[in-house]
Amino acid sequence: MNNIYIYLLSITIVFFPTQYLQAQDSLDNKTIFPEGVTIEYGIGSYAVTDEYISKEKYSGTFPYYSITWANQHSNYVYHLKLNFGNSSGI
Repeated sequence: MNNIYIYLLSITIVFFPTQYLQAQDSLDNKTIFPEGVTIEYGIGSYAVTDEYISKEKYSGTFPYYSITWANQHSNYVYHLKLNFGNSSGI
């Protein structure tokens, strides 16, 4: 009988309604866009074939670099992004 009371008490505490739910984000933060500087880098591979030019297949690595700056004002969002990808395999 005591186990039932403990079970009901724990269920009541877990599902007790509160003003903010546990998984709900704060409503105070009105920023939608991220601000600041972001640096990205990566490396991938590529393969190119063009049967009209030749039957050869060109492949190699493809490094990728990017830098982004974003700033939000009351009416505008300034966003500047520079991407660079280069390959010497062709």
